[in-house]
Order: sequence, then C-alpha cells, then structure tokens
Amino acid sequence: MMGKLMLSLGFIVFVIHVGYLIYFWPTLPAEIAIQYNHLNEATQWGSKALLLLMPGGAIVLWLVIHLITRKPENLNYINLTEANKHLMYEKGRTLSIVLKNCSFMMLILANQAFLLAALNQSTVMALTLAGAMLTVTLIYPVYVLFWSILLKAED
Repeated sequence: MMGKLMLSLGFIVFVIHVGYLIYFWPTLPAEIAIQYNHLNEATQWGSKALLLLMPGGAIVLWLVIHLITRKPENLNYINLTEANKHLMYEKGRTLSIVLKNCSFMMLILANQAFLLAALNQSTVMALTLAGAMLTVTLIYPVYVLFWSILLKAED
C-alpha cells in the first residue's frame, strides 16, 4: 500500500515538474543560476539545459535502488535470525520504498526550485518539500538500524 502511494506521489511530482519545464522552457534565460551564497545571491551560472540533468539523475537513481533492493532477502541485515527474518525482510522492503521514492522526489523538487528561481518565482515551497524528503531519506535508515538493534535485544 505505502509503495503504491509513494510511487504515485513521486509520479505526480515528476509529471508536474516536467509540465513546468515544457511550459516555461521557451521563456527561460539561456543561463540560469546554479549556485548561491549565504546571502541567496547567484555565484555560478550554467546553461538552462542543466535543468534536464537532475530529473535524469533522479530516474537513474530510482532505477538503481530498485534493482539493488528488489529482493530484500539478498541484502545484509543486523541481527537476522530465522525467527525474525520475515519481519526484517518487510522492513527492508519498506526501507527501499522510502529511499528510492523520497530521494527521487527530493531531486525533482530541488530541480523545481532551480526552475522557479530562474523564473524569478518563490522557491520556498519546493525547497521546503525537498528538505523534508532529504530529512526522511536520512532519518528513516537510522530508525531501521536502531529498530534492528532493539529487536535483537528483545530476543
């Protein structure tokens, strides 16, 4: 259930972003800001074609994580026993769903922020959501690690 929901949400975010790219592509300047300093001033510029790089990278990253984790029983686990293996494999599946979809959405939303900045529009929403996806991507594996350690302590 969660996998389908996250996949659907990622697909919606991707389609909206691609729609923005297609719609605004002709109006984008030839060069866009690609790096900012602490005062939010552009310090480095690059071709608008760079806006195509991050979505492509996001798709490749999603596919790589998907291929690596499609059989969670082949991954390494902490404190895996015969008694808890099914529970651990389910956690592994959930972890792979969270990692691939949240990292995918984080990259798309960060790219949306670059696009919006190039259009002189507010980037607050896109950056906030990208930060939230980054936070989940970083915290959830730590949660699973501690859960695994505590699972062994309960045996």
